[in-house]
Amino acid sequence: MSNNSTEKLNGSLEDKVDRLLVAVQSIDSRLSNLEVRFDSFDARLSNLEVKFDSMDSRLSNLEVRFDSMDSRLSSFEVRFDSMDSRFSNLEAGFDHQIVAVQSIDSRLSNLETKVDQRLRETQPIWEGVQAQLTEVLAALKLHGELVASLRADTEKGFRTFDRRMERQIGEFERLHAYQRDLEDRVDKIEKLVTP
Repeated sequence: MSNNSTEKLNGSLEDKVDRLLVAVQSIDSRLSNLEVRFDSFDARLSNLEVKFDSMDSRLSNLEVRFDSMDSRLSSFEVRFDSMDSRFSNLEAGFDHQIVAVQSIDSRLSNLETKVDQRLRETQPIWEGVQAQLTEVLAALKLHGELVASLRADTEKGFRTFDRRMERQIGEFERLHAYQRDLEDRVDKIEKLVTP
């Protein structure tokens, strides 16, 4: 019986060793699979790093473009300020012309009063004054036409300026919408990156 028990024990030990070997081989196989998966994970992480580097350079390019747009907008502001000062100068010129016309009108009224007094005195003097009045009225008419022409040109310039401003405003709104879209996209990317 002791031989039988020993054989049973030996057979049982061999079975256990075989099972243990199978278990070790299974563990080894699973470790190999884990190594493959870690290598795959490492490759995917490297790929993500490359993509993030690419996104970083694209964002840097966008920053450069926005800086360029900002400097161009500053240039526009300077030009608009220049135009504003030019329009102010034109307005001052118009004010000067209005004062000149009012001065001429005042002088003409004074002249008419004097002409009336002198007309009563002598007819020949009155006829001379009438001739002068005709010249003054023609000059005023010419001056008025010049002022009207200048006003029409100025209004045309303002209309052109308004159209250009509307286009610029539309462009600024489009750029602002584009910037908001980019900011939303960056926010989404940052949310994906942060754990």
